[in-house]
Amino acid sequence: MSDRRIVDVNRAASTLLGDAQGELLGAVWDAVIDASKEKDFVDRCREQLLERDVCLVEGYLRTRSGNTVPVEISARPLEVKGETLLFMLARNISERLRAQEEKERLQERLRHLQKMESIGWLAGGLAHDFNNLLSPILGYADMLSRCLTHSSPLKKQADAIGTAPLKAKDLVDQLLAFSRGHEAAFHIFDLADKIRKFQDTLAATLPLHIDFRLTLPSKPVWIKADPGQIERLLLNLTANAQEAMPDGGTLSILVEQRTFLHENDIPAADLKPGTYAVMTVATPARA
Repeated sequence: MSDRRIVDVNRAASTLLGDAQGELLGAVWDAVIDASKEKDFVDRCREQLLERDVCLVEGYLRTRSGNTVPVEISARPLEVKGETLLFMLARNISERLRAQEEKERLQERLRHLQKMESIGWLAGGLAHDFNNLLSPILGYADMLSRCLTHSSPLKKQADAIGTAPLKAKDLVDQLLAFSRGHEAAFHIFDLADKIRKFQDTLAATLPLHIDFRLTLPSKPVWIKADPGQIERLLLNLTANAQEAMPDGGTLSILVEQRTFLHENDIPAADLKPGTYAVMTVATPARA
């Protein structure tokens, strides 16, 4: 048992490893053990046999083709002609591990569904109260806007106050749709026009020490996406920008349509050469 050499092997082990029985005789265990993940099971068996008569461990065998096979090993000492050998039985547990992985995947899926169900109940209760809070904001914003002339410098800000609650309501609806597992509603629309109409809401979310610069093309930039998710993306970007700009500065958003001829030129993974809408968000570099 001390020299780790194989002194005998049956046909089943030969078939599993892809080596002839004669090729395995006299070979060291290290030639067929994959110990890349942990201590090899021969050493683990030896450690267990110091305290008990039989060991039971799991490990990996390396086949002739270079593949690894998960096995369960049971072993015990065996006296042969005055020499102590290690008698091992190996059982392929590939199917058992696959079944365990599938069970864990289904359990994770169940936990996710239960979480989504909880979020749905919470979002449903909050949506009702939140919409009630938005109603007076919409009403007073409309009254304020009607009291101002189009030439008033406050007219634009009053209109923005009325627009923001509508966007907030859309976000609540998206939360409800997400929690209930609804798929995104994809439409073809002009990204530049969407951001142009949403810029007042974006600017209103920024503190006074941050300037907002928006650069849009004169021609449409057509995309297929969920408009509500695009608005949520923009709000998240501005929120992240505020955290990256504690000392103020200028938040810049550039929208353009670009054609890429080579995959290496595309600033994103897994995209093929072609024409894409590109939105670049930039903040001042930190010193």
